[in-house]
Amino acid sequence: MTAIFATSTSFEYPVQTLADVVRAVPTHAESVSFGRDIDNANSVLLAPDRSEEEKRSVLSIWIGRWQPCLFARMAAHCSRGLEFDLCWIHEWEMDRGREYVTAIIQSERRRWKGRAERGASSGSLTFS
Repeated sequence: MTAIFATSTSFEYPVQTLADVVRAVPTHAESVSFGRDIDNANSVLLAPDRSEEEKRSVLSIWIGRWQPCLFARMAAHCSRGLEFDLCWIHEWEMDRGREYVTAIIQSERRRWKGRAERGASSGSLTFS
């Protein structure tokens, strides 16, 4: 696989995998707060020992309460016929490479479009 070069003032080195790109993104110190709602959600979303099911639930709860977009909040509650699909990309999937992740996203996108055509989904989110 061709190396991707991250270009930022905080790092400049060849990055070999998609997971390496994600790991190389500068992060904020744990003491930085983005607000109680985001901090609480992140405590689950970023915890390696929490299940995908728990993470999906926490994300949906956060979107349903705190997401600025009214339609997203309504979709999180499956209100007024609005729903969204969620494509979850795991770290081990990123380790398998760009082509693998692209295939997952495209497959989920096709599935979502089929649901959207039937009126069963209003949006699609990709999360890793």
